[in-house]
Amino acid sequence: MEFFHPNDASILVTVLSLFVVVFSLVSMFVKERLYLSEPLVCVAVGIALGPIGLNVVAPEKWGGNVDLITREFTRFVIAIQVLANTMIKGRFAKKYISVDLRDLISGESAANDGNA
Repeated sequence: MEFFHPNDASILVTVLSLFVVVFSLVSMFVKERLYLSEPLVCVAVGIALGPIGLNVVAPEKWGGNVDLITREFTRFVIAIQVLANTMIKGRFAKKYISVDLRDLISGESAANDGNA
């Protein structure tokens, strides 16, 4: 496609997103039946996809693009925070999102803050 030019940041985000989705689907099996922890699986996948394994994620090829990768991830982090804030407060939230869901999101956020 002419309008689609993947850069290092988009490839990295795609790989990480696919891993999160796939691991979310099989995590119960991995934890309960195989008795493997999430950190162990994540490290193994990181080694497999990194420069030692399949070389899908290769930071040494980025050269000066480390700033680009950092900037792209910063955009994602900010977008997630803005989206979560929009789902809890404001006219849109009051009109389209149930009170129970808003309370659940607020509670999850509070639990994460208390955990840190």
